[in-house]
Amino acid sequence: MTRNTAGGEHKPGELRTVLTVVVVGIVLAMTFVASYTLALDRPPPQRIAAALVGGETSDGAIAQQLKSSMRGALEYRSYPTAEAAEHAIEQQKVYAALIAEPGRSRLLVASAAGNSLAQMLRNAALKLDEQGGRKLVVTDVRPLPDTDRSGLAAFYAMIAATLLGFLTALQLRMNVGRLPLRTWLSIIAGLAVIGGLALAVIVGPVLGALPASLPALWGTLAAQIAVTGLFGTLMVILIGRWAVVPTWLIFIAIGNAASGGAVATALLPQPYRTISDIHPNGCVVALLQTTSYFPEAIGVRPLLVEAVWLVGLLGLVLLSARLVRNGPRWK
Repeated sequence: MTRNTAGGEHKPGELRTVLTVVVVGIVLAMTFVASYTLALDRPPPQRIAAALVGGETSDGAIAQQLKSSMRGALEYRSYPTAEAAEHAIEQQKVYAALIAEPGRSRLLVASAAGNSLAQMLRNAALKLDEQGGRKLVVTDVRPLPDTDRSGLAAFYAMIAATLLGFLTALQLRMNVGRLPLRTWLSIIAGLAVIGGLALAVIVGPVLGALPASLPALWGTLAAQIAVTGLFGTLMVILIGRWAVVPTWLIFIAIGNAASGGAVATALLPQPYRTISDIHPNGCVVALLQTTSYFPEAIGVRPLLVEAVWLVGLLGLVLLSARLVRNGPRWK
């Protein structure tokens, strides 16, 4: 047996547990680095919808030059007027608009829809000018406010809500023990309401980072806290003290990288781009951005996805609590 410095003895089981904890921690860290690097490190352009006005009749060359500068990622959709193209940006049907007019071509971008994508488009336009092509004037039709110049406020708010939800569930398991399920769920519900309001007030009225209405911010962040809190609860019931492992992998290593918060969704490689559409992290970022800057673009999909996760997880928690004797008690 191996003796410790106090003269006691380490049991073989304790050493195996320590080794397991260390190995799991290293694996989680490796997964985090790998996932973020694959998703966010110099992401290649994917299929980027862009409006095109007049390119086919007046100046098609600049449209092709811009597309080549973006490594062929632009997918043009024809619009009759510049006003119609800009309206398509407001509805988030396209990410940018090329107004190809004789002697005066313009590129409309929207930093609020993804600062990384807008910057990539600006660089592509600058590259054309440097190569001696037609000068392309870039206009930001939805700029970010000075209170969120990097466009990461939605991403940070989502992360805060995610951590608050599942860490609270894990802490309840470690510090309170087997609470009655009704009490446990009441705590998660109260946390979602109060925590969502607190985060919404900070990121909205206090910091002014997201200009959406307070009820919109509150509801979105409260839903995310509830989803992650319920997922953490489900993992506590099913696998006990190792609940942090799947929660970390699904919501931090994969969910955050695929959320479209740090890098615009249009720039995410597969499968992260698809994951973003069906993962609560991606839906929360999308809702925070659209309610703040593109109210006409609010769609049913992110609301439906968040609702499916919320209702589905609640049902699984109720079912698991009846079948598995771990975590919160059914009665």
